[in-house]
Amino acid sequence: MKKKINYKKLIIHAGYPKTGTTFLQNQILNFDLKYNYMYLKKYNFIFDSILYDSDSIYKSKKNKISIIIKNFINNNKVNIISREGLLSPLSNIKRNFIRLRQLLKKNLKIVFVLVVRKQKDILESFYAEDFVKISNKQKEYKSYKKFISNFCSRDLDQNDQAFQIRENLNYYNIYKTIKNIFPESKIIIFDYEDIFTKRKLKEKFNKFVFKDEAIKNLNFEYENKGLKSKKIRFRNSTNTILFFRQKQIYKLFLKKILPRSLKNFIRIFLNYLSNYDEIITDNKSIKYINKHYKRGNSKLSKYIK
Repeated sequence: MKKKINYKKLIIHAGYPKTGTTFLQNQILNFDLKYNYMYLKKYNFIFDSILYDSDSIYKSKKNKISIIIKNFINNNKVNIISREGLLSPLSNIKRNFIRLRQLLKKNLKIVFVLVVRKQKDILESFYAEDFVKISNKQKEYKSYKKFISNFCSRDLDQNDQAFQIRENLNYYNIYKTIKNIFPESKIIIFDYEDIFTKRKLKEKFNKFVFKDEAIKNLNFEYENKGLKSKKIRFRNSTNTILFFRQKQIYKLFLKKILPRSLKNFIRIFLNYLSNYDEIITDNKSIKYINKHYKRGNSKLSKYIK
């Protein structure tokens, strides 16, 4: 007679980045002591290894990390892991989930929670957040116009960052990738506009993720202010830099007021930042993005809750 396996529930919130992940982590996923939540800084090295380590370094840490995760799992609670970097457009997503599969034991009932967003919106937001990382690898991507132009090119080289980001924002292909690696898992997909703009987050998380009335009250002002302030801060700083560059007012400022060492620092800093342009996707690029993802988004729609 086969021994009955006691499956332990594990919810993995994998992203995407720029889909209200901080709001989810602060107000949803760690709200109740009856859930066992892995989002403390002491666990960061686990995900850093999954996301960034070379194969040889990861292999040397794998057994240790697997034991830590095994000890984290609580038999009497619903276990929650939240790390939006697993679906970072700049990462090797397939490798991330293969490594995650290697680290997790078989007796887990895994539920993935994914939040997707219009590709044009997530692209602008992601670039605004990580433009320094993107431009450090490819200097020409200090210009968003150049980045979006290459992103929408039919002849884009596969080694180009824009190609990698474009592939990683094909939500349906990513869904299939996760399903192939975790065939026994359940994948719950939410639409960002639906759960935030239409305020259906509480209703849908209670129904599809926790399956009870676990979430009582939510403060949506937190998310709205955060998104608005980030967007305004970035736009204002970009516009200010562009204005200073065009009018060359900073030369008058530097000429008389500050000591030479500080003048040189500010001159270098402004020249560096002034290479960046505004994050505005033109109509031609929007049409390309919508057409490029249309088929995949249509197939994905039947899986969105």
